[in-house]
Amino acid sequence: MRRARHLVLIGLSTASIACSVQAQTPGGLIKRTPESAEQTRRSERRVTLDVQVTDVSGKAVSGLGQQDLTLFDNGHPQTVTSFREIGGSGVPAPTEAILLLDTMNASLADVVIERQGIDKFLRQNGGHLPLPVSIVFLADTGIKLNKASQDGNSLAEDLKKLQTPMRVLGSAQGAEGAQDRSQRSLHAVQLLSTYEAARPGRKLLIWVGPGWPLLSRSTAGLSAKDQGRYFNSIVDITTALRRAHITLYSVAPLNLAQVSGQNPLFYQAYLKGVENPAQADSPNLALQVLAVHSGGLVLGQSGDLAGQISLCLADGERYYEISFDAAEDGTSIQYRALQVKLDRTGAQARTNSAYYAGLPEDTAGLPPSTSALSTAPGVPAPQVLQAEARLVIEDVTVLDKKGLPVKGLSSADFVLREDNTQQKIVSVEEHSALADAISAAPTGGSPDGTIVASNKPRAGSVWNVLLIDLYNTPNEARGRLQSQLEQFLKQLPEHQPVALVTMSSHIKIETSFQDGAGEAYRYLRKNGLGPVDSSTPASIVERQEPDMPSADLAGTVVPHQANIDVDRQANRGQTTMDCFSALAQWLAPYPGRKNVYWLSGGFPLQGRPFGVAGYSLNSPDLGSDTKGGHPIPMQQKTDKELEKARVAIYPVDARGVAAPDIAGVTSADTTYTANVAITSEIDADLSAARRQEMLEIAKATGGTAQFNNNISQALRDDFNQANTYYTVAYPPPDKEWQGAYHRIQISVDKPEAQLVYREGYYARSAEPEVKPTPEQFRNALRLGAPAEQAVQFTSQITKSGESATVEYGVEPKTVNFEEDASGQFLTDIDFAIMEYDAKGKVLDKSAIRLSGKMTPEQRAHLSAKTLSAKQTIPLRVGATNLVLGVRDRVSGRFGRIEVPLGSP
Repeated sequence: MRRARHLVLIGLSTASIACSVQAQTPGGLIKRTPESAEQTRRSERRVTLDVQVTDVSGKAVSGLGQQDLTLFDNGHPQTVTSFREIGGSGVPAPTEAILLLDTMNASLADVVIERQGIDKFLRQNGGHLPLPVSIVFLADTGIKLNKASQDGNSLAEDLKKLQTPMRVLGSAQGAEGAQDRSQRSLHAVQLLSTYEAARPGRKLLIWVGPGWPLLSRSTAGLSAKDQGRYFNSIVDITTALRRAHITLYSVAPLNLAQVSGQNPLFYQAYLKGVENPAQADSPNLALQVLAVHSGGLVLGQSGDLAGQISLCLADGERYYEISFDAAEDGTSIQYRALQVKLDRTGAQARTNSAYYAGLPEDTAGLPPSTSALSTAPGVPAPQVLQAEARLVIEDVTVLDKKGLPVKGLSSADFVLREDNTQQKIVSVEEHSALADAISAAPTGGSPDGTIVASNKPRAGSVWNVLLIDLYNTPNEARGRLQSQLEQFLKQLPEHQPVALVTMSSHIKIETSFQDGAGEAYRYLRKNGLGPVDSSTPASIVERQEPDMPSADLAGTVVPHQANIDVDRQANRGQTTMDCFSALAQWLAPYPGRKNVYWLSGGFPLQGRPFGVAGYSLNSPDLGSDTKGGHPIPMQQKTDKELEKARVAIYPVDARGVAAPDIAGVTSADTTYTANVAITSEIDADLSAARRQEMLEIAKATGGTAQFNNNISQALRDDFNQANTYYTVAYPPPDKEWQGAYHRIQISVDKPEAQLVYREGYYARSAEPEVKPTPEQFRNALRLGAPAEQAVQFTSQITKSGESATVEYGVEPKTVNFEEDASGQFLTDIDFAIMEYDAKGKVLDKSAIRLSGKMTPEQRAHLSAKTLSAKQTIPLRVGATNLVLGVRDRVSGRFGRIEVPLGSP
């Protein structure tokens, strides 16, 4: 067993390492002979690799000989100069594991989770560890290492005594703080590599935590000088890890927050080797990328942290060590890809993915001299980074020639192009509503009169919204629409998460996902589609425009009236877009894809997101001044909100196709009867424009449009198709990100397959979240206001005589906690109740406030049961409804629940 190390503290300074290396370098001149020169030349080119060989189950393969493998260097077979098996029946494994707790990039609460998982690992199997293990703390003030040991119980006790280092940097520093943490993290890798290079044997560096922020180019891009610095950093760090015989592992425990909210699959887009400075970018230095290139593993979030660490340690018990002479390439640095192929069915090898020829191999331990990450005096780091890692997410429905969903596809079956250029897909996930069975939420009354209500979304992948557009649908179509909707809803399972939403000048959630399809059906049966709102006419006919004398038809009157209609259509179009925007904001907190079935008469507005669209009757009889129509902003903001919320719109024509409009009688777009020829032509153009718009909106958002007299059947078809889909992710090639629109084309290797997906996106970042105001919270407490789930909670209401007690349980993950200088977390939450009578009149209101501090340990164990409050109110005479609201004062976000009390 290796001699135990004493506690060592390494500061994050390159200069200190440089001095220590210089102190070890002997002085004087060395006389060389031709033989010694040749030996030196070979030693400078000698590359040694640690090769992990596993079978299909992931179990280590032993007993291989040199003849069983072939090493390829840049695609060409390479001569192996030495080969030996380490561990097992071969040479005992001189291997050590280093468990690194990343306290700099994880919150203090998450560090508690890390420590608990490591403690469990150390104490399992009676505390006997298969390899010597040391514990490392990474903080922004330095790296702390304890002694290595195979006594897990002793290490666990040492871990208890080691206090988590105080953090100086945090998320509050924004992009600059993220850049600093990334640089310090990478310096830690360099320093550990330098420290371990002087020690014999292989080291397994298991990085427990989210890793450092993935930084991407700023909108200004990278200069050639900056790319050169990044390339040098990539060369330095990957070479230092290989020379020190360090295999890097990335382990992310369950519940550990991803850095800056970045997508955990983003790194996969940067696994290709960097051959020259022009290919270099900061994500090439991500923890997960470095781990893969070192021959290690990237283990995603899991509730079994101890099992993940054990899986990493298994690599050190049995592996192979091979050596070869690097390619000679003069004085230039050349990227050389490495691959080990095995003469064993099902076996696979993991080792370093590449090396850089042209670097002496006998300089292990030297500090990087050209790194872009140097913080030595006078050498500032390049200030061209921002903490934003981008990934384009596409939800794709794949149908066969019969219109049925195609299942079981993998990433190899998809080809994706952006602006006609093929892109690399980093992940493909299949979703099915049938696989994501959803049970009813515990809402409603109990035998003792207690009412339980919650605004928490159920766990599921697909959410369906029936959006009834009363704003753009004429009266004569509403009766048939209601009948068809009832017929459709009656066929669905009682608790299928279907929300019923109406749209006039605003959206109103009539029944929520929690209510289910059964409640939506009962609502329609009882209330119908409601009265017509005279302030938001669905057609020009209903506005009762006065008839004009026939003599006025010639000349300017008709064009003038058409322009008035165009203006009104434009206003209707903009209002509809505003409603879509509000819908996206409501749906954003729900996970996965949302399908909105927009039952509407449509409106003539160009739906494809080209930035600005126009309404045009396309008729020369209407005058040249209307050509091109009145511009109506489609608003990139609305499109981006729909994209971010993963909303696909499925328009269904509520008017049907049974019969054409009777000119001048049933037209929903004109009131004139004096000139049948003109109105018939207008009617035909408007009908075509209306349906074309519905088609375009469907294409722009990833849905399909239906024009069918049988609305119930159309909805069934849409549901069957949309509830099975694939999520495809890829990194965007546009590094400028200045708002350009990019088209997407996706295909699959299946004959006659039909694909439905969003056809493009705007290359712009989502607007930063604006902190909601107290006034918005007060408005959300109105009876009938849209549901809010930004803060999720469950309430239990117990009535007793003339009072009621409300007990709240707030979901901690939806609340922000402010960290103070002492490391404690502040919580500050408002709870409000509004009482309404049957006519919607406010009878009373009550509010309480919950504030306090908690330790990181307390926060780590928070649940909806522990983050709770109780509020008692008098029940006013005539009270029929309560609206409960919970507001997080730190973030400004809030949630609401509307609770019917029954008849007074």
